[in-house]
Amino acid sequence: MEYKFMDFIKKNKYKIVLLVLAILFFCLYNYLNFSHQNIFNSPDETANFVLSKSFVETNKISYTLQNNFDKLNEFIHPRSTFVFGNNILPVSFITFIIVSGFVGKIFGTGIIVYLNSIFLILAVLAFFGINKKIFDEKVSFLSSVLFFMLPAVWYYLERSMFHNITFVSLVIIGLWFILCQPFRKQIWLSDLLGMSIFMLGVFMRPNEMTWIGLVFLFTIIYFKKQIKISRLIMWSSVAVFFVLMYVFANFYFYGSVSTGYVASNSLQVHKWYSLLFPFGFDFLMTIKSVWNYFFKMNILFGVSAFLSGIFFVYLFLKNKLNKVQKVYFVSLLVSSLFLFFYYGSNHDNLYNLKTVAVAYVRYWLPIFIGFLPIIVFFIIEVLKKIKNNVGKNLLYFVYIVVFFFLSFNIVYKGIDGVLAVDNQLKYMTEIKNWVVDNTSQDAIIVTDHEDKYFWPQRQIVVDFYNDSIGQTIPALLEKNAEMYYFVPKQTEEDYTKMLVYLAKFAFDVDVFQRFNSHTLYKLNLP
Repeated sequence: MEYKFMDFIKKNKYKIVLLVLAILFFCLYNYLNFSHQNIFNSPDETANFVLSKSFVETNKISYTLQNNFDKLNEFIHPRSTFVFGNNILPVSFITFIIVSGFVGKIFGTGIIVYLNSIFLILAVLAFFGINKKIFDEKVSFLSSVLFFMLPAVWYYLERSMFHNITFVSLVIIGLWFILCQPFRKQIWLSDLLGMSIFMLGVFMRPNEMTWIGLVFLFTIIYFKKQIKISRLIMWSSVAVFFVLMYVFANFYFYGSVSTGYVASNSLQVHKWYSLLFPFGFDFLMTIKSVWNYFFKMNILFGVSAFLSGIFFVYLFLKNKLNKVQKVYFVSLLVSSLFLFFYYGSNHDNLYNLKTVAVAYVRYWLPIFIGFLPIIVFFIIEVLKKIKNNVGKNLLYFVYIVVFFFLSFNIVYKGIDGVLAVDNQLKYMTEIKNWVVDNTSQDAIIVTDHEDKYFWPQRQIVVDFYNDSIGQTIPALLEKNAEMYYFVPKQTEEDYTKMLVYLAKFAFDVDVFQRFNSHTLYKLNLP
């Protein structure tokens, strides 16, 4: 009995270690969720959570306004949403909200904030299985360990209501079913489940379909002799079904095929390549973005990715990679170049922060993940010259430990690191509770950036100094709306600017409450 147990441990040692790490990292990933109840530090997260919860409770991905102010309704919504009639709807892609809502219906709304962590852990295990087929078990294991501690993964699991993690997780899990075929006697079932999960992941971010489609098509063409026509029919049928379902869902909820950034008015088609690169094609901006957010942010990862990339080009040219490894590497290069230019050409408003919270990091998640087995393969090849296994294993361990602490520093420190977010959420929770206790349920809060904290407990109007809002505020006050202006502590210049603005649009403010770093004004007609 003892022999069988030890034999089981020996055969499954890598899986056991990954499961232990999964438990440990689940706790790390959810530090903010354990510390704070349903309050988030970005409008995207707040919108995704509130509307997922709404789907659980009402079967709708919308939130109904407290009061109907007719044409003025269009101004009463937080960022990351818009108003249609009397309902607030998400600007972003709806698949994440629908999936979170369906799971919430089964297990309760409490699970919603933990879904990304669960999907990611399953994706790491799937990643381990896939890379065993492409490389070997050691490469697969070490790259899976690094997967857990990637700063891009770690940070956006702490910020648990972004859909980027769900996107990559479901795509990886789907590929595991397709490539590893867990139901060996019923390949059709593996393909059906795999392609369904894969497409569900794709439609978390349908604007990623271009590069995913290219990679998928390239792989099918390369392995056309090994792929049965029945499998192609299954994959195609499932893909078409999900496309139709996505179109139907958008028509049902929006009356339009496109939502999210694809439908955004900010993305105009000015040149022939704008359909492929809606943010433009800026070579210099891309180089700067890649340097700052892919290489420089985590210098250990950046240097490792650069050296391993060169090493794989050498192996490719010398024909020292097997067929599957060649396809993997070419697919990684093509998708990386596309994603670098697609998102790197965009000058993000927060570009100069150069932190993990800036959007480039989460948009390049597939690249960070894709390079992991390349990096590990390179390290193993380099260390083959060391004959002492103890010394070799010690170097692996040192690399992982250094990688962990660098990642920890990136994720937790800095102006928008987890510790700063934690302090901000504590502060804003106190303010939110005070505001909820001291204003009516129908009250409207006007604010520029703090909408994410007050909604949906209070109605929101954003962009105070927008002239359209300046006209809307007195119009709402004339309809007896209870309104407040929440603003960071003002300088004399800020206060003077506000007085000029008030005079221009003929309404007044009175100090309602002062907080440590903010002031809440009551808005009134003269």
